[in-house]
Parts: sequence; structure tokens; C-alpha cells
Amino acid sequence: MRTLMKLKASNWKAKATNRNLILMPLIVGLLLSGSIIAQTGVGIFGGGAIYKTNSREANIAKLKTSGVNFVVVWTVHVQATGDLNLNVEFPIVSNGEYIGDATYPNFRSDMTALKTQPTSINRLEIGLSGWGSQTFDRIQDYYETEGFGSGTTMYENWKVLKDSIPEFDAVNFDDEDTYDEPSMTAFAVMLADLGYKVTLCPYLDQNFWSTVTTNVNAQRPGAVDGVYLQNYAGGAENNPCDWNIAGIPTVTGLRAGTQGDTPAEFKSKFSGWNSQCNLLGGWIWNVDQLDKFPINTTTDMADYVHAINTGLSLNAPPVQAFGPNPADGATDVSISADLSWSKVVSADSFDVYFGTSNPPAFIGNHTGLTYDPGELTLNTTFYWAVDSKNAVSTTTGDVWSFTTYDAAPGLATNPVPADIATEVILSQTLSWIGDKAAESHDVYFGTANPPEFVGNQTKTSYVPDSLVANTTYYWQIGEVNTLGTTKGSVWSFTTLFDTGTSVNQPSLDETESLLNKINLYPNPVTQGQDINVYIPSNLFNQSTSISIVDILGQVLVQNSNYSQPTISISSNNLNKGLYLMQINIDNDQIVKRLLIK
Repeated sequence: MRTLMKLKASNWKAKATNRNLILMPLIVGLLLSGSIIAQTGVGIFGGGAIYKTNSREANIAKLKTSGVNFVVVWTVHVQATGDLNLNVEFPIVSNGEYIGDATYPNFRSDMTALKTQPTSINRLEIGLSGWGSQTFDRIQDYYETEGFGSGTTMYENWKVLKDSIPEFDAVNFDDEDTYDEPSMTAFAVMLADLGYKVTLCPYLDQNFWSTVTTNVNAQRPGAVDGVYLQNYAGGAENNPCDWNIAGIPTVTGLRAGTQGDTPAEFKSKFSGWNSQCNLLGGWIWNVDQLDKFPINTTTDMADYVHAINTGLSLNAPPVQAFGPNPADGATDVSISADLSWSKVVSADSFDVYFGTSNPPAFIGNHTGLTYDPGELTLNTTFYWAVDSKNAVSTTTGDVWSFTTYDAAPGLATNPVPADIATEVILSQTLSWIGDKAAESHDVYFGTANPPEFVGNQTKTSYVPDSLVANTTYYWQIGEVNTLGTTKGSVWSFTTLFDTGTSVNQPSLDETESLLNKINLYPNPVTQGQDINVYIPSNLFNQSTSISIVDILGQVLVQNSNYSQPTISISSNNLNKGLYLMQINIDNDQIVKRLLIK
């Protein structure tokens, strides 16, 4: 059987040689069938994106609020020594000892965080093997030489993983090379004895997986409780309605992200399958592709979760509202503040509660993500809550609170350009960080010290009408609220020398228009990430050039000759801090602030 199965696997490999060794599927939805209960609702598989990348913490926060019910961490490879290694770059267990802290000391706490309330996640799995891995060959070798009893290499290594990270509830099998039924069955029974459940991730050969499942569950009833069919790459021609693994309902997966289907395509495909056989769930491949979406785009894992839920008519309850603004417990909040919260998966509308008592009074139902309470009273604590609603049910939200300011605002800070900066560009936009208690800002600007009053505004940036070369300018910001105005120090900067070349300065209206059309993301950007600049096609041409300048006016990055309007620039060689990005299109120059954290 082993030889026959390897021939089948190699045939598939010839068709899908572009598949990576390290796989990270994102599973959504599982099942309820007879006496075998598996996870229902939404889940996700993820590797480096949830334990090592710069966006790790943001992804964990997304997972906890996007509606997922279980997470599978992809994927463990068994080494020839029997050691366990995550994605062939993260040793986690060796000789019966957990050693993962040496590489990623945050890993165990991250796994705990995924299941720590508030969260929708109630089950955590760890993946095993993947295409091109020799993991199940090595499991077969250990089965034939040692077995899997107490004291053996496999038993002790998997026991220490369970003891070290008890949050792992199950192990997901992705054998795509070996297909040895006796060793896989015995290994699954061993895992069941250690307290793990087992799920399967096949793409071919129903008979093999049915035999394993039947034999395992005969010895340890309910140990195998999930089948996640691959419906892309080598399994692209699969129809989930044709699969039946030992009576466990099959859920199927599609590839998502920049190399896969959109949420709308997910919804269409799952709806089509559901009309044939009433599927109970689906899954998404893969979290790394989703991790590449810019943080300010509208497509996210929650959109895929919602697409599957609606495509399969799973009638999922909405996720609890999250991301309150003002933040829970905030102080010195503006009396003109609007309330807002994050996009909630599966929610159609929101019941809003607001007032000075706890619990707050019901205000009304809203379809948007904001509520304007009108002008608030000074030095008052307000309570508010948002219940997420859809046709299925209502999910009660937490009660949040904030307190309005009780004094005049503090000083404006972080001037751009920096105080006494030199060689400042002639198209410089002035900006600052306003005090959180400020309602508006008085702007003073000119060549005299003290500078003249220009006007009052709500924005924390100001574009001078024109700047003259080799000239010193003075400026000052007064932070304003109903209790008073706090004027800051006078800042100054000196423009660069005239080089004999002229720049066609856009008018204030033109500058504002261009700034609104050009998109810089992510911003802030984590050091090491790419900075993406999107220029609308009607503005872009091949004369476009981009420079990144520090707050002292030094040009650190300068590129041109771009061929497409979406431009990626590496931040690897830039230190953490505040920069200006100058975007030159024909004779116009647009300047945007860029923060690298």
C-alpha cells in the first residue's frame, strides 16, 4: 500500500510543483455528525503570520475579533532524530524537552492569548507535515522500530508539547507522500491517549483516509473529528459533495488572498456546492496571503469568513462589537467626540446604548459604525455599548466608558519640520500632534518672530501659500477648547538655497485634491515592511519620482522610472521615526507624512 500511495502522490506532485513545502491553510467551519462532534463555525490555519512576523500581534488581534472559532498553527515536521520543528525554521521539541523559547519566546504566550477572553476562538490545533515533507515516512520508521508506547521518542516528544502548550486541542494530518495506514492509525491513537483530537486535510484517495478514520475511531471513539478537503492546486478538481470519510461531513477549502479567490468568488462557489449537498462549513487557504493585504484596505479575513457563512447559509451569530473609539477608560476626551467601533463580521446593524449611567440607555439601531452623541458636558464620565445584530441573533457588547476633559488643553508636540530644521523643501507641509483635549488649533506663521495669526482649524496640518528659498520662518500652534487656549513655543525652520530650478507649486485646493487621491499604506509602517504608494491612473505617468526625506531635510530614498501606479518601497534601510514622502508628478509635488515604527 505504501508504494501504491507514493505513486499517486508523485503523480500529483507533477501537476502542482509550485506548491510550497510549508503550508498554511485557513480553515473555516466544521461539523456535527452522529456521535462525533467537531468544531462548528469559523477557524483559521496560520504559521509565521501569527508567531514571527512584524504584524504578529495585529494578526492575533484580528483572529480574536474576526469570528473564527478555532485556529490551527501550521505546520510541524518530524525530524530524523524525532525532534519537532515548526516550518523547518523553528525547533520546538528535542529529546523530550520543549526548546521553543530559544527561538520565539513569545510563542507559548501567543497561543494562550488566542484563547484568552475576549475571543471567539475555542479550539487550537497544530498542523503536521505538508507536501514534500518526510514527516510521515519518519513516523512510519519510528512505528516499525520503537512503536508509540510510553517512553518512546514520539510519545515523549508529543507529550512534552501537550504539557508545554496545553492550549493545543488537536493535530491536523496533511500526509501527501507516505500514506501508510498502520503507522498513521497507531500514531493517531497515541495522540488521542495524550489528549489530542485528530483532523485530516486530504486532497486525494478517499479510501485511504476512510480506512484510517474508521480504524482510529474504532479504538478511540471520536478521536478523528474533522475532514478538511483541499479544493485548490492538486485538489482543484475535487467536488466536496462526492467525498465521505467514514461518515464525517466534509468541509472544503479554497485559496484566498492575492493569489486566490475574492470573498465574492468564495461566496459564489460555496453557494453552488451547498445547493448540491448542504455543506456544513468551509476553509480558506491561506493566512499568509491575507497577511499581505494592506491594513487600510477593506478586504480582510472577516470578509472571507462572512462569505462562507452566507454562501453556506450557516446562520452564524454576529461577532461582539470591538475597537471602541474613544478607547475604553479614556480620559480628557473632546466634548465634540463621535463614537465609533470596528467592522464586525456577520453583523447587519447595531443597537447603540449611551448615557451617564451604567448600564447606559438604549439610543437606537444603526447600520453604520459611528454614533454622534452631540456636544458632551465637561468633566463627565459617559458609558456606552454596542450590540451586534443579524437575522439570527443579537450579540451583547461590553459596556465601555470615557471621561471628557476638565481643563484647557496641553501643548502641541512633534512639529514637522523639526524646530530649527534647515534646508527644508519649498513645498513643505507643516504638521504637529495635537493635544487630545483640543477641539481646534490656532495657527501662527510668518517670517517675523513672533509669527502672525493665520487662522483657527481642526486639522493638525497647515500648507503655507508659498515658501521662499533660503528664508527662516517662524510658526506656533495654540491648542483650543472651551476652557481656554494653550499656546506652544515658537518653532522655526529655514528653507533650502535656491538651486536655479523652479518648482511648480500647486495651489492649496490642488494640493488638497491630490492628497485625497493618492494613497500611502500601511502608514504607520512597521520597520522592514514595504511602503506602498497608490497613484490613480489618471495622475500617474512614467516621470513620477518619489523621495523619502527625514525631518532634517536629508534625502534618504530617491527613486524614479516607475512602470505602474502601485509602487512598493522597502523600509529596511530606514530607522524608526517620522519622515516626509515627496511624490513628484510632472511639475507637481505632493508631500505626505510617513511614520516607521
